[in-house]
Amino acid sequence: MSAPPPRDADGAAAAAAARRLSRHARRVVLLLALPVLVLVALLAWRQYGEQRRALLDELTHEALARAQAVDVMARGTADSVAQLADVAARGWNRPNLRPPEADALAPRRPGDSYTTDALAPPLRADACLAITTALGPDDAARAAATLTRAAPMLPVGRALVRVQPRYRWSYLFSADRRLVTICPWADSADFVEKLGLASLRETLPGWFDYELFAGITPERDPERVARWTEPYVDAGGSGLMVSHTAPVYADGSFVAMTGLDVNLAVFDDLVRDGFDGRGSAWVVDRQGNVLAGTDVHAPELVNIDRRLPSGLAPADARRALDTPGVLVEAGGWVLVAHWTEHAPWAYLRALPEVDLQSRLWPRLLPFIGVGVVLCWVFLFSLWWLRRELIEPALALVNDLVELSRGGAGDARRLHPLWQPWRALVARVLAASDAARARESRSEAFKAAIVDNALAAIITADADGHIVEFNPAAEAMFGWRRGEAIGRLVSDVVVPPAHREGHLRGMRRLKDGGPARLMGQRLEMSAMRRDGREFPVEMMLTRIEIDGEGFYTANLVDLTERRATEDELDRQREALRQAEKLSAMGSLLACVAHELNNPLAIVMGRAALLESRCADPDLRGDAQSILGAAERCGRIVRTFLAMARQQPGQRGEVDLNQLVRGALDLLGYSLRTAGIRVELRLAPDLPLIDADADQLAQLVLNLLVNSQQALSLRDIRREIAVETGASRDSGQIWLRVIDSGPGVEPALRERIFDPFFTTKPEGVGTGVGLSVSRSIARQHGGDLVLEPSVVGAVFRLSLPLGGLGGAAGLGPDAASAAIGPADDDGAIRRVLVVDDEPEIAAMMRDMLEAGGYEIAIAEDGEVALEILGEARFEAVVSDLRMPGMDGPTLFRALRRRHPRLASRVVFVTGDTLSPAVEAFLAESGCGHLAKPFTAASLLALVRQTVEG
Repeated sequence: MSAPPPRDADGAAAAAAARRLSRHARRVVLLLALPVLVLVALLAWRQYGEQRRALLDELTHEALARAQAVDVMARGTADSVAQLADVAARGWNRPNLRPPEADALAPRRPGDSYTTDALAPPLRADACLAITTALGPDDAARAAATLTRAAPMLPVGRALVRVQPRYRWSYLFSADRRLVTICPWADSADFVEKLGLASLRETLPGWFDYELFAGITPERDPERVARWTEPYVDAGGSGLMVSHTAPVYADGSFVAMTGLDVNLAVFDDLVRDGFDGRGSAWVVDRQGNVLAGTDVHAPELVNIDRRLPSGLAPADARRALDTPGVLVEAGGWVLVAHWTEHAPWAYLRALPEVDLQSRLWPRLLPFIGVGVVLCWVFLFSLWWLRRELIEPALALVNDLVELSRGGAGDARRLHPLWQPWRALVARVLAASDAARARESRSEAFKAAIVDNALAAIITADADGHIVEFNPAAEAMFGWRRGEAIGRLVSDVVVPPAHREGHLRGMRRLKDGGPARLMGQRLEMSAMRRDGREFPVEMMLTRIEIDGEGFYTANLVDLTERRATEDELDRQREALRQAEKLSAMGSLLACVAHELNNPLAIVMGRAALLESRCADPDLRGDAQSILGAAERCGRIVRTFLAMARQQPGQRGEVDLNQLVRGALDLLGYSLRTAGIRVELRLAPDLPLIDADADQLAQLVLNLLVNSQQALSLRDIRREIAVETGASRDSGQIWLRVIDSGPGVEPALRERIFDPFFTTKPEGVGTGVGLSVSRSIARQHGGDLVLEPSVVGAVFRLSLPLGGLGGAAGLGPDAASAAIGPADDDGAIRRVLVVDDEPEIAAMMRDMLEAGGYEIAIAEDGEVALEILGEARFEAVVSDLRMPGMDGPTLFRALRRRHPRLASRVVFVTGDTLSPAVEAFLAESGCGHLAKPFTAASLLALVRQTVEG
């Protein structure tokens, strides 16, 4: 679509611009099309190269597979020869049965060698031909002895030739050059006839001079290594052959050579098997002799140089053999060779380039078709783009030019898709005047914003003179705007100590130096009119008006913020001290609890000593000890009461929700520290009965601990949180895993100790993990550090049922039969149950002094056995014992001895524990707190027995 003729100079210019735009569009289309075509060509060429490389790789892999097949056959032959040599060596110096061949040795004819031609025909199928250099019976006897030594090997050699068609002969040459055995058996006359020999006796010594035997002797083969011979034409008419021989040593001495002859016709079958008829393939040795090939040839030994097809030079074949596995391209051929591992042979493959191309082009046809289609689609897209977009855009430009001159234009000549754009531009032009009117109002509006801004805004020119000073600046610095305008910034707001640096920076900026502080939020000191300095946060920006630069500083007074931060620091320090005091209380509680048992012994023994002393002075000393011990007991109980916290508010708690809440609380600090958190929360996690606040504190402690560990190292910072539940073990668990430095093995047992920390001074208090483990154990669970390769892994486990303390007595306690009383009924027996031998002995002495007969059990299980054998009036038991503890013993008594269940007295060193208090209240039994006196024990036992 073309534009209407221009009516003035502006219209002519617009028309010219439209023509230039049209020409430019055509050039752009060509410039876009050319790279695409080049790209398609490059892709096609690359695909050609890749497909060609794929075919060459297939050729290489095919050659390698064929070489491996040849190597398998060579390895089998080598193993068979090694077996022959091993059998011969193991049986050489051992007594062997004399073989039939030894008895059949006889002269072939007068004056000739001894052979086994006289062997009976039925025995020949399982025998070997033996030929000796014997000249008489004595020499024949020695040869027969040698044949007897080799007897174990002969059946193995016969079996190999019989089973493997590729083996023509197996043989043994004795080291004394007296004996040759050949399997299978053959008439020596056939050898004489086929070899054209006059006498075996004259020819046999020459066999020992062949490389077959001479190369394996100790002089030529000191390393005793089996070897392959060069290929040769079998004189017996079997065609091309190759032999593999091995020396036989017995007791360190060279005694014989054994070997196998392999018919190379089997290699022809192996090379031709699966061959597609393209090119040629051969098996050659290191001298270039052809052992087998795909081309038909006479059964004679030929060098590879004479078997190469036209266009292939011997040097190219040698280069391929010298660089196994590497493709050699020369003379329109591609060659690749691979050497075998167990034989000095190589598989050489030659493929004409013409055959390679004929296999290549069918693979490229799909890619060529795709490239043509892509080019067509691209060119069609460019044509459609010009017709549907570029030409309508040019028409729109011409119409807009007319509208800009004040004309009405003609929207009907535009494409319908472009008419909304024309309407939009028309509205924009109509609104431009209104925009200019609003601009003046906007300036006034901006001025009002600056004047009413909460931050102080000060603008200065390039020389540092103030040109703007808003009301917030007046309130902050104490200067009126009229007084500040025109003054240097350094004289109004900059403290004297910083003025010289400020002036140097202004001079650097004026001289075109770098603006180091632009756009940065900086904290610094400023000065009020009365000379007082105060902290401010400043951000400096630069604007340019009419080529002149101005600098605007936005300042915020930090006085109140600093005061707030100082207050927060003081509160954090107070909290840290409170945590230390709490951990100290826990430590004191542990120490106090452990003191109860020895204090009970001291008090009890002191009381007994007092009652047994007749000397007033000694009784006074005992009373002093007793008083001091009682005082220690009161101190211990005070410590325990101080260390015990009020019971928390328990209810149903969602552990996953606690984790998310803790991460919400720490989200900002984790992000600013560059720590990525991964949640692996198990869905449908069961609710637990717990104190949500305490568990939240525990989870928060673990996350903060990981954050602090990661913040100290410049490493990959990651934290993973996992949750799960196990119905089998009845537990719910949580893991916090970080990628930090971890915990050294020597410190793993100490990190839960109060006030022990591995963090630098001021980073940690050393009580977080101690408090966390305490919370976990209060809930019947535990907090442990699991072994890990990287970082630290903390595992929290809690029971699914909530607190794992002592359970209440069930209502289904069964009644048991009461044992018979003593005959006279006058003996009052009491069973004392305590794992501390000293305390048990002390209570025994106290109760015996009161007229009771005492039996002692070191745990609950022993107590049940004793109660099953005798009648007792009461049981005095410790609450906490290894194995069966007091509560467990009490439940067993309710089932087995209901009469004694109401006559139990418990002693404990921790009566302030909520679990202990709950159990004692539920059981209704009497109890004593350690340490206790003999009088209190006797009174409670008497009350229990008589009540």
